[in-house]
Amino acid sequence: MLVPKLPSFFKRPVNQQFDYKPLYYDSVKEKQDKRAAEIGRHGASSFSGKINFSSSKARAVNRSNWRLLIIIMALFGLAYYIITL
Repeated sequence: MLVPKLPSFFKRPVNQQFDYKPLYYDSVKEKQDKRAAEIGRHGASSFSGKINFSSSKARAVNRSNWRLLIIIMALFGLAYYIITL
């Protein structure tokens, strides 16, 4: 059901939508769709769907923090050198 619109003096352009279906056969996509349907039928409830990336994320955050600390120290050192000249 369409929502009633307020009257307007200007007509807004509406994007044209196409219903294009590609004409080529993609075997990889076909296999993926078949596998997804099979998993959905058999036991998707046994898979929690959550993968734990906490260790790699923590390592990346730690590396980023160290890099930031080194950059800040270099900038302070450069500022001190410029001021003492």
